[in-house]
This record gives sequence, C-alpha cells and structure tokens, in this order.
Amino acid sequence: MKKIWKKLLCFATALLIGTGASACVAPSENYDGVLLISVANVGNGYQWCVKIAEAFTAKTGIETEVKPTAVSSYIDTTLPSGPENNPVDIYMGNASYYTMLNRGVNAIKGYDYARPMLDITEVFEREAEGYTDENGEPVSITIKELLDPDKYEDSIFDKDGKNYFIPYISNLAGLIYNTDKFAEYNLEVPRTTDELIELCEYVRDNDEIEEYPIVYCGNNGYWRWTYNHWWAQYDGLESFRNFFTGKYNGSYENGWQNYASAGRYAAMEVFTELTKYENGFCDPQSSTYTFTQGQLHFLEGNGLMIPTGDWIEQEMIGNFAPGEVSLGVMHVPLVSSIVNRLTSFEGTAEQKEQTLRDVIDYVDGKTDVKPAGVSDDDIEEVRQARNLIGKDSSDMFIPVYSDMAEEAKDFIQFYFSKQAQELLLEYSGSTTAPLNSDYPIDYFDAFDTLSEFQQTKMELFNEYTRTFAESDNHAIVYAGGAKTFYSQSTPIIDRVVGLNPAQTASRLTGIEIYEETLAYYSDRTTWQNMLKNAGLV
Repeated sequence: MKKIWKKLLCFATALLIGTGASACVAPSENYDGVLLISVANVGNGYQWCVKIAEAFTAKTGIETEVKPTAVSSYIDTTLPSGPENNPVDIYMGNASYYTMLNRGVNAIKGYDYARPMLDITEVFEREAEGYTDENGEPVSITIKELLDPDKYEDSIFDKDGKNYFIPYISNLAGLIYNTDKFAEYNLEVPRTTDELIELCEYVRDNDEIEEYPIVYCGNNGYWRWTYNHWWAQYDGLESFRNFFTGKYNGSYENGWQNYASAGRYAAMEVFTELTKYENGFCDPQSSTYTFTQGQLHFLEGNGLMIPTGDWIEQEMIGNFAPGEVSLGVMHVPLVSSIVNRLTSFEGTAEQKEQTLRDVIDYVDGKTDVKPAGVSDDDIEEVRQARNLIGKDSSDMFIPVYSDMAEEAKDFIQFYFSKQAQELLLEYSGSTTAPLNSDYPIDYFDAFDTLSEFQQTKMELFNEYTRTFAESDNHAIVYAGGAKTFYSQSTPIIDRVVGLNPAQTASRLTGIEIYEETLAYYSDRTTWQNMLKNAGLV
C-alpha cells in the first residue's frame, strides 16, 4: 500500500507542476501576432500540441504559443470575459460547450456577438493534405470527408446547421485487462456478459488468485463506456444515437420513452451484477477512487480488469518502467440478454447463451462453421452488435472575438493534415483525431512508434466496426437538460458511489438508478418543461 500512495503522490505533484505554472493566461501579456492555443492537459498530455504548433509555425511563419489550460472551469471563466480580457485564439477543451454556445448574445456580457464561438463551417470543406489511397496515390479529401461521419454529424449545431466545434482527439474506451495475469491464471477473455460474470465468480472464489476481478474509478464516469456498449449492442446503434435527439418514433412529445428502452435496462442489469457489493467482484474501495487512484491500483495488481480508456498507459507512464505491466484492450463482452430479441435462438436460457457464444466465434472468424439453426439475420445482428467500438472525443473551437481568426482556421486545417496527425499519434502515444475507417492508426507511419498495448488496439478494428459515443449537439441535451442518468448530484452512472458499505444511505444499484431515472423523465410536467426549455414545443 505504501508503494501505491507514494506513486500517487508523485503523480499528483507532477500534475500540479505540469499545469499549475500555466494555470492562467494573463491578458496583460503581449500576444500581438501570436496564435495562442489553450489545450487541456489530460490523459494524452499536451506535448503533441506543442509539436504540431511548431510544425505549423515552420510551415507558415505564424508564431504560436501553447498553454496547457483548457480544462472546463478555465474555459467557463475566460471565454465569457471577452476580447479585452482573453487573448486565447483556439481552445482545445475536454468537455462539452454547446450549453455556452446556446446562450447566444448572453454568453459574453457587454458585447452583441450572436454566438461566443466562431462559425467554422467553411473549414470543414478545406482540403486535408498529405493523404493517400490504398495504392499509395495522393487523394483530394476534405476535412469533412476525412472525419468519422458520426462525429461530423455530432459537430453540427442543430439550431442553425452550422459548425462551431471540430473534434480534435479521440480515444478508445471500454475494458482494459492485465494480459500477464490472464495468462498466468489461464483466463480467457469473455465473449459475453454472462461469461464476464462467470469469470468474476471464478476469480473471486479461487484462493490462488489474490487480485479482485475488477477495480474502477468511482469518482469518474469511466463505467459509462462499458454501459453504453451494452445499451447500444442491445438496442442497436441507430436507436442509441436517436436517444440524444429527444425523439421517440419521430416525436418529441414521446421522447421520454427512450428512457424505458430494453437496452438501457439490460445494460443496467449487467452493471448491477458486476458492481453489487455483496457479489465481491470489485475492489470495495473502488467507489471512492479518483481516476489516478483507480488506475494505479489496477496497474499495481489490485485488479485484473478496469473500465477506462486507452489513455491509461500515457496518463500513468511516469509511474511504471517500460514493460512492467502488460495491458490489453478487451473486446467489450456482448450483452447476453440480446438473445431475447434474436428470433432463431431456441432452447433454454443456457442453450441460447451457448448459441450466442458460438455465433460470436463465427463472426469473429475463430471458426468457419456456421451455428446450426441460426438465421442469417440474427448472425448479422450479432455481428453489428459485436463490432461497436466506443470512442471518447473532445472538440476545439475559436472564440468569436479572436483577432487571429483566419490564422486559427489555417491552424485547424493544418491540424488535420497527415503531417500533424502523425505528430499527434506519436506524441500522444495512442491516438489521432476521429478519422473515418479508411485512416485507422495503423495507416500512419507513427504507428510503429507505439507500444505493444496501443498497437494491439487495431485487433479490434475490422471492416464491420463502427465507432460510437454520446452526442450533445441537440437542444434536448444542451438546453432541455436531458442526461443519460438523472441524479440530484451528478448525471453520470457513478451515483453508484454508495456501493461502499460505509455509505449505505446513498447506496443504489444500477437497476435502482434506471428506475429513478425513468420515473424522473417520464413525469409529463418534467418532460414538457424540458421541451419548452429546449424550444421544441
């Protein structure tokens, strides 16, 4: 335990040193003629931004300066302060700012700007330079065409159809596991959630295994990506994405019914089973851990699996020697209850589960024997559900009052060049912007500089894979207040912080969170008020 906390203290100190010195951008500093970039110094660090800015300066002659300052609270304070007090030309943040965008002329007091962010729609039509086709021939491709189509859709402000934000970085999120420990204990990566629960039971009951099956970061929202996987797997990606529009069967009036979806309930059943204190699957202190504490406990060997993202290696790199911990990105197990909507699955619950495992082996290419009696439609349903990959993205934008707006647009265009994306991949150690499936990370030369852990991510990607994430560019979310989970204190799944037995007063299971959320949003007065606030009725 002493070793863990010593490392944690060192890491916390490093964070303070890394961000504290540049925590503020003083308006009195002279940035005339300098493109000032404020970037969030989070999981992937910010050296990649420094390298890209240097390359941009070398190409254009435009002087740049990068400040690791763009966390949510900093943007909330500085952006509304206006041009006299805020010299930032580009924000590369780590949260959603559609609520601020929606404030319109009220966002920046004392000024009549229609929006606090600059309309950058035309930048999406600019050429992304340096890309080639599968034969190595140069291609002409716009930034819009280069981006993952779903992420492009998520960047459109629904009130006017314009783009004020552009996604600049994207991380794979889900379940990470200790590959060395899995090999030592002869553990198989689970294909389904029933198999995942069986694995947790086996580890818990095996006296020769000291680790907990799972450790997690209860003070952060990292569980939501695995939950979202199970939700989207069961309901289908289109239904999952439609949730964030506030519509149900094309109607805003009935939008609250999205909260009653079978996929949301199925996901909560799994979440409850995994995290329920009595089951003993999780490190019991997980509910109190911050992201640094949870990830360190996992890397120190306190758990075999952790819900987090591919940033864990880069974020915690200073705490471990190269090769000290061997990590793998798990193909998130398929929610077992999907068999309830697959019409050709027959027999008992156990027989249906075994059929599901056989179909997964078939669609994963582990066997070329098609399971008997299963329809092509059901096989395709499993294939589509199996190959959903959750990705967490962040946006950048230009303050509407930037006096270097054109240079900032030029920087964004350069940022999506192959040259800049190579630098992003190399110096972030894990990722690029959310590009379309023609340009996965192994397309880039910098792929060879990545760790084995990061390179193995590519094993999860194939021609059927489609990435997904929550979207917040619809009025019911940014103005109506709709959230994935309702809570008086926090809108994320981690209301289950009460799992610690010392916190029984606030203790909720996943199903209780589901029921509380449904009761809140299904109240007609509540939903009508949300629609009014969103301007949808």
